[in-house]
Amino acid sequence: MNLPIFKNADSYQQILSISLFFSVAFACLTMLLFIPSINKIKEIRNEIISQKVQLERDMINQRNISTLSKKIEEIEPQLNKLEQIFINKNRELEFITALEGIAQDNNITQGLQLSPASETTNKLYKKIPLSLKCQGEFEHILNYLTDLEGLQYYITVNHLTFSSDKSARSIQAPTATNPIITMQIIADTYWQS
Repeated sequence: MNLPIFKNADSYQQILSISLFFSVAFACLTMLLFIPSINKIKEIRNEIISQKVQLERDMINQRNISTLSKKIEEIEPQLNKLEQIFINKNRELEFITALEGIAQDNNITQGLQLSPASETTNKLYKKIPLSLKCQGEFEHILNYLTDLEGLQYYITVNHLTFSSDKSARSIQAPTATNPIITMQIIADTYWQS
């Protein structure tokens, strides 16, 4: 092969030049053919990575949902108990009757006063102050307190005072030697909103 640019070159230089030319041409042609493929491969790789990340998020969410479901199943019986602790706003009479029943069972007289609801930031319940004034023999007062504590309702006692009048005798047993105890309870009750 005699090309005009190779007139002064020996055959070794001509072969080297032609090989170099074809190598550069082959590299350029290869790059032109493979660059779109390489870009497509990069796009597919990025898409696979994003799908993998989304799949991992979905798996984590699924685990969280199943964990949450198990926790809800564990807590549900306690939620029912919690609902019973609050006094239902449509069942005030039931609460008052329960208090009067305890007083009657323990042979004491009871005065009961519910105040208007105090302001709370919680929208699930209202806090209503309760004042109880009870009179009876000491043992009956203690039994009354035990029964009051055994109620299913949540009552927070804020103030409790006892006083005794040794000259007064029990209404049910005027000949008894036990003095009458007066107990004053100031408490908060919790009512469903």
